[in-house]
Amino acid sequence: MARSCAANFLCHALLLQAESQRAAGRHDDALALYERAVQAADETANVQHQALATALFATFWLQRGHRGVAAEHLRR
Repeated sequence: MARSCAANFLCHALLLQAESQRAAGRHDDALALYERAVQAADETANVQHQALATALFATFWLQRGHRGVAAEHLRR
């Protein structure tokens, strides 16, 4: 199923990788993966994926002390 509908799973795969990188302290790698996940969610126009990706990306910024950046992502 994932092979025939790769776009349906790309956002989740990228978010899993981003969370793994964040937990490992590799914030630059996590940042790039969160950005790709948000982009993948936007490309599929899946509202649930967009909400999850932006919420996790905002949480990433909050944990790093960037409330303003987090708020911008949550306003999307």
